[in-house]
Amino acid sequence: MIKENKHLIIIILLSLIFFIPFLGRVHLFDWDEINFAESAREMVVTGNYSKVMINYEPFHEKPPLFIWLQAISMNVFGINEFAARFPNAIIGLFSLVFIFYQGRKIKNSQFGFLWAIIYFGSFLPFFYFKSGIIDPLFNLFIFSALIYFYNYLMKNGLSQKSEIQKLRYEFYIITSLLSLAVLTKGPVAIILFSLTSMIFLILNKNYKKIYSIVVISILSIIPYLVWYFIAFGISGEVIIKFFHYHLRLLTTGDAGHSGPFYYHFIVVLFGVFPASFFAVPIFKNINKQEKNSQIVLNVILILVVLVLFGIVKTKIIHYSSLAYFPITFLAANYLFRKINLKQKLNKTLEIFFIGGLIVFGLLFILFPLIMLNIESLIHLVKDSFTQEILLSDVNWGGYEKVSGILLLGTCIIYLFVKEFSLYRAIIITYFLIALSTNLFLILTAPKVEGHTQRAVIEFCEEKSLENAIIQPLSFKSYSHYFYGKVKLENKIKGIKNSELASYLLNNEIEPNVYFIVKSNKYKKYKDYNLDSLYKKNGFIFLRKQTVNKN
Repeated sequence: MIKENKHLIIIILLSLIFFIPFLGRVHLFDWDEINFAESAREMVVTGNYSKVMINYEPFHEKPPLFIWLQAISMNVFGINEFAARFPNAIIGLFSLVFIFYQGRKIKNSQFGFLWAIIYFGSFLPFFYFKSGIIDPLFNLFIFSALIYFYNYLMKNGLSQKSEIQKLRYEFYIITSLLSLAVLTKGPVAIILFSLTSMIFLILNKNYKKIYSIVVISILSIIPYLVWYFIAFGISGEVIIKFFHYHLRLLTTGDAGHSGPFYYHFIVVLFGVFPASFFAVPIFKNINKQEKNSQIVLNVILILVVLVLFGIVKTKIIHYSSLAYFPITFLAANYLFRKINLKQKLNKTLEIFFIGGLIVFGLLFILFPLIMLNIESLIHLVKDSFTQEILLSDVNWGGYEKVSGILLLGTCIIYLFVKEFSLYRAIIITYFLIALSTNLFLILTAPKVEGHTQRAVIEFCEEKSLENAIIQPLSFKSYSHYFYGKVKLENKIKGIKNSELASYLLNNEIEPNVYFIVKSNKYKKYKDYNLDSLYKKNGFIFLRKQTVNKN
């Protein structure tokens, strides 16, 4: 018990130390972070928590649960980056604690701790707990629902009254978790849960239990539908909008976010490094597993996520983030087996593991070195806008490469410690990877943001002090809403967000109107009556004068 509590305390301390500090160090990134934060901000400033809105217009694309958490956080910490990201820091803590308890239940405390540290120390899983996007909460609800469903299946057939009552209890837990997942990101939760659990049941020839999935799915969407129609009303137009967004994601590459079928396979292979490498042996030996094992369930979940979002036309990196839980679970199984049997890692796998650390370490070192010498390399870039972005006035100090140096040092530490204890070598290695990733976010991410969007955000922050309207031209952004602190009284009635740019260009209105355009798109707007204020980091900032009514 003392050892188990020690593991739990370490997990909690690591979460608090790594996930919460420096959350507000860098501006929110377009699109998703700013999108969700803006919806939360509009809830706070209007006091209307029933609807999700963007520029005070109903936003049908996302349910409210995560945005409610952000709004609560903003009421506590103020409307800022820290508040927008704080919910995911806490969700990260809960996720690691959940992993630990589930791992302990499956095998023992050591396995639970190993699984939690593997999740904590893999690149993208760590990164998302420092972000302000929906997916960490969504993934936790979906994965926990599947775990409870597995437990529900394993207990089925027991005849004791107390066990039957327990089954009913777990059934309600599954339905509640899936309902929360739907309220977080929409009906895609039911698709992911149903496909995974149905394939698992069919594989085990347990066809009678498929009705349970149908019942759970029907019950799980009810809270979402109740909220949706209370918030937006019931009409033909509302129902059409409800289905339009989800259909568009399936059939089109949303706003240019398209890619090949294998896109997410590449994302999880390198984004969940090194766990993805350690999960490979389980895939190779899947035929040796019992069909009703949790390993099989997790393999099915990975394949469902990768295949489903491979088919979906819109390709966004975090769409496959649900696969992080099962991938780290498989990695933990492989390493736990090697540790307990006192076996060495497969030589080929170990070479790829160490080679991967070296490659990522060199990339983390080379990137700031390239940026320090970008002027001598800029001729290699042909696109004028990209050239201006790369030549932005950002102070690269060279110290940013410390995260890469740490990764290279991790290889040496791993090779030394593994001679005494593979378990300690793995734990230390994943801790150092997490530390390196955190240093990258602290030291390098602000510099990247300086090149990509800071000029736009600083302009929006400056003009937020005026009674003004800010509008991007020829590119999509949410920064002018959140950082421009768009006001309800400046919402032009009868003009949709999608029509706003054209309306502002062609009509005279009362407040000052400012436009932001990429330098390579400026020619399109030269014929409009716009004053050029200045050009910075690839963007040109324009003004349309206020109408003088006197």
